[in-house]
Amino acid sequence: MKQNRKNKPIFIGIIFVILLAIVIGINQVQINSLNQKHNSELLNQSKEYSSKLVSQAKEYDSKLVSQSKDYNSKISKYKKEITSIENKNKTLEENNSKLEKEIDNLKKQTTTTTTTTKPTNTALYSASKFRSAGIVYYNNYRWTWYSEKVLPGNGLNIPNRHVDGSGYVCDENNYICLAASSLSKGTVVDTPFGKKGKVYDDGCAAGTLDVYVSW
Repeated sequence: MKQNRKNKPIFIGIIFVILLAIVIGINQVQINSLNQKHNSELLNQSKEYSSKLVSQAKEYDSKLVSQSKDYNSKISKYKKEITSIENKNKTLEENNSKLEKEIDNLKKQTTTTTTTTKPTNTALYSASKFRSAGIVYYNNYRWTWYSEKVLPGNGLNIPNRHVDGSGYVCDENNYICLAASSLSKGTVVDTPFGKKGKVYDDGCAAGTLDVYVSW
């Protein structure tokens, strides 16, 4: 009996140790289970976050590619417009150059025509009749004559001044040179002498056209 009493505390201690080990093991299992669950949740969250990041990155890349294509398309369009404008400007410059040449040619032709064409109209009075009459009336004007032999008129500035076959002093266009107080210098008028006249001088009476002659 004494021996059994002595062994009883040892047996209780062993049972306590076993129970303690069982409790510790159960706690460890629970801890491991909780860790696994937590790790699984973390892993799932990490995968979900990674998936979102990948999706956002793909979406961003897609937007960048789309914007880049749109930008390149606009640049290409602008380049084409610039090229078109440059071609139009080049065409305009060529057309302007052609027009300038044509205008120059027309000016030359006009100058040549003006220089070589003799203005004509019907002669109502011959030079000899006008010289002897001294005064004739035509187109509401009183026509008289004055001679360069009396008044040389060196300051009249008559271009290509010359005397025609009838004795009239004429300019480069074969206009008869006139003096008038009622018309401004440079005025071209019809005359009764078979050609037009142009005013280069003044100093005569109003309503009178004085014809410059060389007789």
